[in-house]
Amino acid sequence: MSNSRSTVRLPMKASSDWVKTAPVGATALIIAECMEKDRSTPFRRVTIDWLSGERTSVATLRAAATKLQDAVALAVAGTETERRDSDGSLYLSTSERCQTRWTIRSIPVGILTCWSGFEDGICPTEQPS
Repeated sequence: MSNSRSTVRLPMKASSDWVKTAPVGATALIIAECMEKDRSTPFRRVTIDWLSGERTSVATLRAAATKLQDAVALAVAGTETERRDSDGSLYLSTSERCQTRWTIRSIPVGILTCWSGFEDGICPTEQPS
C-alpha cells in the first residue's frame, strides 16, 4: 500500500544542534507540530523561526506560520485559533475536530535539549525535481 501523503520531509536536526546555533538574544524556537486524530504524538515537528523576547505575541507566531506552506492557514485565521498553554505562553492551533491538526508554538531555548529533534524548516533545502 502506498503512502498518500505528498509532503516532502525536510532534513532532521538534533535539538542539541539547535541550541548550539541559536542566534544571540533568542528566547525560543518557533515550531509547527502536526497531529492526526488517531495518534497521541505529533508525526511532524518543523522549525520555522527563532523568537526573541516574550512568548506572548500572536503576531510573531502568525508571521512564522507564513514560512511553512502546510501551516500558512494559521497566519490568516481568526482568534478562534489562539490558545494559551499551561505556562501562559500563546500558541495557534487548528480545530481538534480536524483529521490533521497543525499547531504553531514556541519552545524556550532552555528546554530545547529535552526534545529529540526537529525537521529543519529554517535552512533552505533543495527542492525535489
